[in-house]
Amino acid sequence: MVRKSVTIREDQAAFVEDTHLNFSSWARDKIKTWYEEGEEFPSSRKKRQAPMERKAIRIGENLDEFLYEERVNLSHFLQDRLDERMELERKLGGE
Repeated sequence: MVRKSVTIREDQAAFVEDTHLNFSSWARDKIKTWYEEGEEFPSSRKKRQAPMERKAIRIGENLDEFLYEERVNLSHFLQDRLDERMELERKLGGE
Protein backbone atom coordinates (compact mmCIF):
# COMPACT_ATOMS: atom_id res chain seq x y z
CA MET A 1 0.00 0.00 0.00
CA VAL A 2 1.12 3.51 -0.85
CA ARG A 3 0.27 6.47 1.37
CA LYS A 4 -1.03 9.50 -0.51
CA SER A 5 -1.79 12.93 0.89
CA VAL A 6 -4.79 14.76 -0.56
CA THR A 7 -6.40 18.11 0.13
CA ILE A 8 -10.15 18.59 0.45
CA ARG A 9 -12.21 21.62 1.40
CA GLU A 10 -13.09 22.14 5.05
CA ASP A 11 -16.82 21.70 4.31
CA GLN A 12 -15.99 18.36 2.70
CA ALA A 13 -13.87 17.34 5.70
CA ALA A 14 -16.79 18.22 7.98
CA PHE A 15 -19.10 16.11 5.79
CA VAL A 16 -16.71 13.15 6.03
CA GLU A 17 -16.62 13.48 9.80
CA ASP A 18 -20.37 14.09 10.24
CA THR A 19 -21.34 11.10 8.09
CA HIS A 20 -18.64 8.85 9.59
CA LEU A 21 -17.37 8.14 6.08
CA ASN A 22 -14.22 6.00 6.03
CA PHE A 23 -12.45 8.41 3.70
CA SER A 24 -9.51 6.19 2.79
CA SER A 25 -11.72 3.22 1.84
CA TRP A 26 -14.18 5.46 0.04
CA ALA A 27 -11.39 7.19 -1.92
CA ARG A 28 -9.79 3.87 -2.81
CA ASP A 29 -13.14 2.60 -4.10
CA LYS A 30 -13.64 5.73 -6.25
CA ILE A 31 -10.14 5.43 -7.73
CA LYS A 32 -10.62 1.71 -8.38
CA THR A 33 -13.96 2.33 -10.11
CA TRP A 34 -12.36 5.01 -12.28
CA TYR A 35 -9.48 2.65 -13.09
CA GLU A 36 -11.80 -0.21 -14.04
CA GLU A 37 -14.38 1.83 -15.97
CA GLY A 38 -11.97 4.10 -17.81
CA GLU A 39 -13.83 7.29 -16.93
CA GLU A 40 -12.30 10.41 -18.45
CA PHE A 41 -10.99 12.93 -15.99
CA PRO A 42 -11.84 16.56 -16.75
CA SER A 43 -8.76 18.42 -17.93
CA SER A 44 -9.80 21.74 -16.46
CA ARG A 45 -11.86 22.78 -13.49
CA LYS A 46 -12.83 25.94 -11.71
CA LYS A 47 -10.62 26.90 -8.81
CA ARG A 48 -12.38 27.54 -5.55
CA GLN A 49 -11.03 29.80 -2.89
CA ALA A 50 -11.91 27.91 0.25
CA PRO A 51 -10.15 26.75 3.41
CA MET A 52 -8.59 23.34 2.84
CA GLU A 53 -7.71 20.34 4.99
CA ARG A 54 -5.22 17.53 4.37
CA LYS A 55 -6.25 13.88 4.51
CA ALA A 56 -4.20 10.70 4.04
CA ILE A 57 -5.33 7.67 2.11
CA ARG A 58 -3.73 4.35 1.26
CA ILE A 59 -3.95 2.81 -2.19
CA GLY A 60 -2.42 -0.21 -3.90
CA GLU A 61 0.68 0.13 -6.00
CA ASN A 62 -1.24 -0.64 -9.20
CA LEU A 63 -3.61 2.29 -8.55
CA ASP A 64 -0.66 4.52 -7.67
CA GLU A 65 0.96 3.65 -11.01
CA PHE A 66 -2.33 4.31 -12.81
CA LEU A 67 -2.64 7.76 -11.21
CA TYR A 68 0.97 8.55 -12.14
CA GLU A 69 0.41 7.49 -15.76
CA GLU A 70 -2.81 9.53 -15.99
CA ARG A 71 -1.06 12.56 -14.47
CA VAL A 72 -4.17 13.41 -12.51
CA ASN A 73 -4.50 15.73 -9.55
CA LEU A 74 -5.85 13.25 -7.02
CA SER A 75 -7.12 16.00 -4.73
CA HIS A 76 -9.25 17.47 -7.53
CA PHE A 77 -10.59 14.06 -8.46
CA LEU A 78 -11.63 13.29 -4.88
CA GLN A 79 -13.04 16.78 -4.31
CA ASP A 80 -15.28 16.31 -7.35
CA ARG A 81 -16.41 12.88 -6.14
CA LEU A 82 -17.11 14.29 -2.67
CA ASP A 83 -19.20 17.08 -4.18
CA GLU A 84 -21.27 14.44 -5.99
CA ARG A 85 -21.70 12.45 -2.77
CA MET A 86 -22.67 15.57 -0.78
CA GLU A 87 -25.24 16.54 -3.43
CA LEU A 88 -26.73 13.04 -3.34
CA GLU A 89 -26.94 13.17 0.46
CA ARG A 90 -28.70 16.58 0.24
CA LYS A 91 -31.24 15.19 -2.23
CA LEU A 92 -31.89 12.09 -0.14
CA GLY A 93 -32.16 14.19 3.00
CA GLY A 94 -34.75 16.44 1.40
CA GLU A 95 -32.71 19.62 1.75
